[in-house]
Amino acid sequence: MRKTKRLFFLIVLLYNTNVLSAQYAGICKLPFPQQYQALDSVINIIAGKDSLYAQDAMLQMKAAAEQTHDERTILNFKRAEINYGFIISRDYGDTILLNKLVNDAQEILKTVDEKKYPEIAAMLNVYIAKICYLKLNRYNLAFEYYLKAYNLFRNISVTTFPDRHYTQYMIAMAYYQFNDYNNAIKLGKEIESLYTVKDFTSVFTVQMVGVSYAKLKMYDSAVACYKWVFDNVGLTFSPTAWKGIAMGSIGNVYFYTNQFDKALPYLDSGVVYALQANIPDNTAEFASNLSIIYLKQSNLQLAKKYVDIAHDALHQSYTSLNTIQGFRWLSNCNTVYHALSEYYKASHNLDKALMYSDSANFYKDSLNRRHDVNLKYQGEILVEKEKTAQNEALLEQQISKQKVIRNALMVVIGLVMFITLLLYNRSKLKSRHREEQLLVEKQLA
Repeated sequence: MRKTKRLFFLIVLLYNTNVLSAQYAGICKLPFPQQYQALDSVINIIAGKDSLYAQDAMLQMKAAAEQTHDERTILNFKRAEINYGFIISRDYGDTILLNKLVNDAQEILKTVDEKKYPEIAAMLNVYIAKICYLKLNRYNLAFEYYLKAYNLFRNISVTTFPDRHYTQYMIAMAYYQFNDYNNAIKLGKEIESLYTVKDFTSVFTVQMVGVSYAKLKMYDSAVACYKWVFDNVGLTFSPTAWKGIAMGSIGNVYFYTNQFDKALPYLDSGVVYALQANIPDNTAEFASNLSIIYLKQSNLQLAKKYVDIAHDALHQSYTSLNTIQGFRWLSNCNTVYHALSEYYKASHNLDKALMYSDSANFYKDSLNRRHDVNLKYQGEILVEKEKTAQNEALLEQQISKQKVIRNALMVVIGLVMFITLLLYNRSKLKSRHREEQLLVEKQLA
């Protein structure tokens, strides 16, 4: 009986393996870009399975790719392997494995002809950048590869890489998250200039540009971006959420510029829409600012209502990823706890006011430390860029000197050859002249 069960199990396993192999072979026969989209979908599914199943599936996909004897298909599978490694790397922080993943991707890049397969090269550059940025804190290398990917995407059509727009937005977003708002604006505006037909990614990009303007206190430009977002919420999958984000963002600008009467209706609408769409991050920020305005108007009842909404939203927005997501979470904690402190101070509950004030200061200090770290890395990146520029300039000078020396040598060699030719011709003429003289003397004799 046991032998029968075991045989049945092996038959089922063999059948499933053959079915999967046939499926992977079918994926490898798909044309680009359907092939990379299907492959990435399978990779995302496999990444959620146990490691033994995943390893077996990856081996079968590798065999299916190699059996095609097609260079692009094989390179695309190698790209997918790196993507798989990046996906599962979210669960561990082993820098040895992460650095190996970066090295493997760099080795694959050396074998990719960027002119023939720019999509694969661009995606590999993005993977390296993400690993360096999100996991290894190697920011200089991260942005080097982000820029390489961005420049490759410029020459890739949407037809061959449908995810181009969103991937470009993610690169610009990396600059925003790094507090490099000027470059975030520069890339964001350039990206949107490439696409006459707007879509949901355009909304993401313009909102990011608007927030970057607000961070730089260029409020008029920020409001213009937010209004564009509000007018184009129909392009998104959640118009209600984006109405709330746009309205609340405009309200924030008026709040930061002390135009509280103007801010009230926008922040109020932002909170209503954000609650409907269940986006607690935005709800917490908008409701906190609204509470502060009502405190300034001595309306404790409404101040309490909105600070409670903000506090609840802050707890709802917490995830285990908040500790690595960084600034948004720290900023919201600071904003909400500051609003709570101000409310309890106005309510003469000094114990709670002091408690929340301490919490607000803690998160504010954490925010400042993270900001200082980013500034430090930005400075290092600028210094590295300056060094690279100086080295390139020095190399250019050396090349120019070598060209001058080479040209001078060529002139000298040319002159020597010319003089030699003249001397040879002169000798030849003398010899001929001598022969003619001898001939004449013979004739005379």
